[in-house]
This record gives sequence, structure tokens and C-alpha cells, in this order.
Amino acid sequence: MKKKLFQIIIAGFILVFSGCNKKDGDTQAEIPYSDDWKGTTALNHDAPEIVRLAWGSIPEQYTTNERFQELKDAGFTHHFHYWYSNTAEVQKALDAAQAAGIKMIITCPELRNDTENTVKLFMDHPALAGYFTMDEPGNEQSIIEAGNLADRIRAIDQNHYCYLNLMLGSKTNTVSGVKYSVYLDWVRTHFKPEFVSFDNYSIFKDRVSGEISIRPDWYDNFESIASFSKDIGKPFWAFTMAVEHTTPARWYVEPTIEHFRLQVYSALAYGAQAIQYFTYWTPLTDNTNLNDGNEHYFKASIMPDGTKTNLYDLVKTMNEEIKNLSFIFSGSEVQWVRHAGISSQYEITAPGEELNSLPVKLSGNNSGLLLALHEKGNNQYLVIVNYWLRTNNKLSIAPGQNVKRVLKSGEKIKAEKEIYLKPGDAVIYAWEK
Repeated sequence: MKKKLFQIIIAGFILVFSGCNKKDGDTQAEIPYSDDWKGTTALNHDAPEIVRLAWGSIPEQYTTNERFQELKDAGFTHHFHYWYSNTAEVQKALDAAQAAGIKMIITCPELRNDTENTVKLFMDHPALAGYFTMDEPGNEQSIIEAGNLADRIRAIDQNHYCYLNLMLGSKTNTVSGVKYSVYLDWVRTHFKPEFVSFDNYSIFKDRVSGEISIRPDWYDNFESIASFSKDIGKPFWAFTMAVEHTTPARWYVEPTIEHFRLQVYSALAYGAQAIQYFTYWTPLTDNTNLNDGNEHYFKASIMPDGTKTNLYDLVKTMNEEIKNLSFIFSGSEVQWVRHAGISSQYEITAPGEELNSLPVKLSGNNSGLLLALHEKGNNQYLVIVNYWLRTNNKLSIAPGQNVKRVLKSGEKIKAEKEIYLKPGDAVIYAWEK
């Protein structure tokens, strides 16, 4: 009896002692996570959706209604493949895209060699979104050539855009020996874009150590593009890297959901009106010699032979989140973007007095955060992105009485005082002005 009583007393002592010394990490289950839907379902909002473009999408030899429906099921709105051998293949793809409710950016040799007749052939097709002119022009002459093709197309069809995708750049580097601002002025002068598309694949790994890094000029590139876009009064489109591959300069890792979220939510925070995935379909390359100076591709959502990979489901998840939150990001005005505790990125701005006027107050030592204030109608939204790819980022906040947190489903709930931001993930707070 004494032994049993002693065991009970010791057990009680241990329980009290452990409760008094409970560490912050032990209470994680009591604090919500940024990706928790809280049992809600996706809401339908009466707002245009952020474009989700599959870049390097279904090859012409796989053009079927079933393949385009598969693309639609992954949450994409637009399709682009960089090579169609003739107008007959473009027609076939447009018809399959229409059946699935997908829009398509087209290209084929005839678009350049017989522009007038080709544009007239496709300009009234319901699935047509626009015309591809060039990818990553590296000098002024290339941009002039793209602009000349665009001018010939626009002379016939003013209802669909001409697509030009720009090289990466920033205030801290050059393109073809000139400042990035000069490069962008070439685009303004010679191409006159309907929107500004650029790619910057920011996450890569060291070939020897395997350590994953983020390009230090990535956010600087966003700063340059967002400023240029605002200056010319046109929206901009951004990319997320969606295929493991190598170039002579870098090894781009197989993306995780953390990688997708950091790239996508950073782009949306800066105001991107489209997210483009490079690539959806894995290009077929000879990977026997990875040091031959060529690009090598390993795995995207769909393999070269048409089989799905695990990335298909990750992309589908990401696209669902973008769709559900489009009512915030589509057409919103970015008031400012700031960065707290991110020392590895060039040319970024730390938070200042602008935070004091918000009904959401951050407390504690906040680091590794991108913060952006968006405005849409009578609503304001504070977007907070966790820059760290491997660790949760705990936020302690003092939300105003009418501040809501927007779930990934699009539903708004009363904002909590603490939340764990998953790696690369974002949290959004909403209130009326």
C-alpha cells in the first residue's frame, strides 16, 4: 500500500514538474498552423482567377482530350508548349483545350513565316489566349524582332495578347552588358507588352554538398519588375520552378510543397497576376553525361513517357490554394512590400513606420518574413510569407477586433494571437478600411 501511494505521489510530482517546465515547442499542437483549413471547404468567390499556366505542357504527340482534362484537373487554366510542328497540330491542341476549358498560347513555324493567314486561322477560336513571340531575348535586336512579330499579329488581332518572356535581372546585375533598367526600356520601346513576364528560378543546390540555397538577387528582381510593371501600367507574370533539372551553371532541385509556396506566395505578395510553372511535362534529355554542358531534365509533374509523378499532386495542391485566394490577389493594389530579418537578399527594404498604422501588430523578434500590404476596394490584406524553407516561423500578433485570418479555403476566421507559419508558407490577415 505504501509502495502504491509512493508511486502515485511521484507520478503527481512528475506531472506538475513537467507542466511547470513545458517548453514552447511542446505546445505546438495548441497553436494553429498556416496550412490548416479548419475543416472548411473551398469558397466560390465572384472574382477573376489568377492565371495558372503550364509552361512546357502537353507535347503534340500526346494531344488528346483526356490529357487536357488531366491538365485541368491539376488546377491549370492555361497551356503552352514551345513547339508545334504545323497549324494542323495547333488546331488539334486548341480543340482539345476547348473541350477541357483550358486557354492556350500558340506557336508554330507558320506564325512567323505566314503570320497573317495563321492569325486569321486561329483568332476566333474560343480556346485561344495569345501568341508566343520569344523566350528570354538576350539583346536589343532580339526584342526588336519579337516586337516586329507582335506588331504584325496585332495589326490583325487586337483581342489576344502577344507573349514575350524576359530574362531575369535586377538592380545588382546586367543583361548583355547593360543595366537591367535599360533592358526593360528596350521592352517598353520595342515590344510594348500587354503584361510583363519574367522567369527567375530561385532555389538550387550545391552540386557537391547538396546544400539548398536561394538566389540573393531574387527579391531584387521582383522589385525591378514590379516597379517597371507599375510604371508602364501593365500587370506582371511570374514563374515557379516545377521540374528538377541542371544547367551548366546550376542544379535546380526537385521542388517540394515548401519550394512551391515560397515562390508562389512571394510572387503574389509582389502583385503577380499569373503563376507559370516551368515545366509541367518533363523534357526528354539524354542524362548519361551530366557534365556535357547541356541542360538535363529529370522529373516534373508528368514524365517524358506520359506517366504522372508525385509532383502532379503537389502542383494540384498549390493551384487549389491560388484559386481559392484569387479574390484577394487578382487585381489588388500593392501598397508596399517589406522584409524583416532577411540578410541574404540584396536590395530589399526593412519594415518601418508603415507597420504602426496597421490593425495587426507583430511582437517579438520577427525574422525571415516578407510582409506586403494589398488593397482591394474597401478591404486591406496583410500578406506574411515565411522565407525559411526548413523551419516553422512562429508569429505572435495583436490583431484588432475586426481583423480576420484568411484560410487556404478562402474562408475568414477570427485572427488568433499566435500561429506557426510552415516553411515557405504564407498567412493573410484581412480587415475593412
